[in-house]
Amino acid sequence: MTPAPPVTRRSRLPRDFRLLWAGETASMLGGSVAAVALPLVAVVTLRAGTLAVGLLTAAAWLPWLVIGLPAGAWVDRLRKRPVMLACDVVSMAVFASVPVAAWLGGLTMAHLLVVATAGGAAKVFFTLAYRAYLPILVGGDRLLDANTKLQCSESAAQIAGPGLAGLLAQAFGAVSGVLADAVSFGVSALCLRSVRTREPRPPAPAERRLLKEILDGVRFVVPDPYLRPLTLFSALSNVALMGYHSIQVVFLARELGAGAGVVASNILTSTFRQRYCPPELFARITAGTSALNYGAVPLGGLLGGTLGEALGVRETMWLMACVQLGALVVLLLSPIRRARDFPFIRSPRPTPDK
Repeated sequence: MTPAPPVTRRSRLPRDFRLLWAGETASMLGGSVAAVALPLVAVVTLRAGTLAVGLLTAAAWLPWLVIGLPAGAWVDRLRKRPVMLACDVVSMAVFASVPVAAWLGGLTMAHLLVVATAGGAAKVFFTLAYRAYLPILVGGDRLLDANTKLQCSESAAQIAGPGLAGLLAQAFGAVSGVLADAVSFGVSALCLRSVRTREPRPPAPAERRLLKEILDGVRFVVPDPYLRPLTLFSALSNVALMGYHSIQVVFLARELGAGAGVVASNILTSTFRQRYCPPELFARITAGTSALNYGAVPLGGLLGGTLGEALGVRETMWLMACVQLGALVVLLLSPIRRARDFPFIRSPRPTPDK
């Protein structure tokens, strides 16, 4: 029998990435638990109605629309690891406040809405910094492998989270899932503190204009033949998927079957952006695309619920399927259809100062 080839240092992702991966896996599992646990607290503990629960979902995603673009400009000015650490600490504190307030008898719906909004805002900054930090940890040639591992962890967390939230709620009460989320952010922070890789401080521009920095990222995305269709595809897909899931929860059992294509799309899209976009603009470019992508999530849920009431569940599901096909048409009409490999990094075009 021929012995297996030895594992070389080159074939393994670096220690610092494994720490980041471990922390992110814990945080993603906690976030998936909280996505069920927070509305469950509203319904079970506060006797909230469907409108209040819908507001919680909207509050968690609203920061992408409100602060997503300026957050990208701010993150590009800063070292990414301290930003991520600060976001973990803030998230741990705000989510831990829910079980504390419940145990003290002072929990209100307004408190939950503030927690959802603050947690969503911290996620905006963390996501932008984390995606810009990953290429620094692993280098361009290992990005695909790193993104595959992270996306697989996220998919597993999304599958396991709702069931775990139910088990925790049944055993320890509805707020226990939110407490688990707070603990997961603590684990993520500890892992990040153990990361040894340090990035250089980004060079300070001669003149800082927030609006101009935001527009630099938007100008990079809008005319780009690859980023523009990818952004539109993601937004339309989010509308269709959220519209579907908001009206037919029973089909969640099939999410893995519909989830495989989404997982592959997320892996390839993340890797492409990290290799294609200039590092000094990366957070602003990501903010520009994510503001539209994630802003479509609450829109899809609202659209699915409204159409389900007006047209019926079956008719709305067919309509959402047509929207998903429309998203694929966007890609088929773009240069991505003819591409066989990732294009080379694109340099930003100089823009005149105004």
